[in-house]
Amino acid sequence: MVGEAGDCYEWWTCKGEEQCRGKCKDEYKGIGKCDELSPGPGIPRGCNCNYHCKYPPL
Repeated sequence: MVGEAGDCYEWWTCKGEEQCRGKCKDEYKGIGKCDELSPGPGIPRGCNCNYHCKYPPL
């Protein structure tokens, strides 16, 4: 059976909105957006990259 299509997600430290969007688009053909707020003191904001993918067959 061929893998099924679905939505996948990657996360990395946000180094600016442009870098987040660009890396997500270039590497995953997805939509990247930095978190609006840091999750806590000393914890950097994250870049959330959502993209369409195929799950590997089981």
